[in-house]
Amino acid sequence: MKPVPKLDRPAIEQRLAQIDAELPLLRQDMETFFDAVQDRADALCREVEPAEREWVRSRVQAMVERVDDDA
Repeated sequence: MKPVPKLDRPAIEQRLAQIDAELPLLRQDMETFFDAVQDRADALCREVEPAEREWVRSRVQAMVERVDDDA
């Protein structure tokens, strides 16, 4: 099976921007908010190099914290 190419930094930034744009909609249901964000972060992490995963998670965490601060 041929390995799937991993996303480069511009593609990762684009995906992070998509996640960020979804946060207001996801926040409308706080019962599912954190699971929904986690699902998106996990999906993105599967598409990046292992060395990029912690950076991706920290970026998503910062988005969530910003949403919490805006509440």
